[in-house]
Amino acid sequence: MTGIGTSFRQMHLARKRLQPKQMILAKCAECMADYTDGGRADCNIDDCPLHPLMPYNKNKILMRHHTADSKKAKAKILMKAREVQRKKRGRASN
Repeated sequence: MTGIGTSFRQMHLARKRLQPKQMILAKCAECMADYTDGGRADCNIDDCPLHPLMPYNKNKILMRHHTADSKKAKAKILMKAREVQRKKRGRASN
């Protein structure tokens, strides 16, 4: 029996390209020995940085849903940061 992520792990081993979420699921499957014992349970490894995203974690952190306004605000911040970088590059080339 296999769990979520096992097929992504097999794709990784076959050198196929994976999306970030698929990579996370593949790592969890690897860590949990591909769920071969049939136990589709939380790994309870709280120190793991991927634990909040683990497919069988009962206490998953809810992903943030961005509103149109928050997306616009983030885009504005990003544009400002890019402008600063362009100015820095311009000074460095002189």
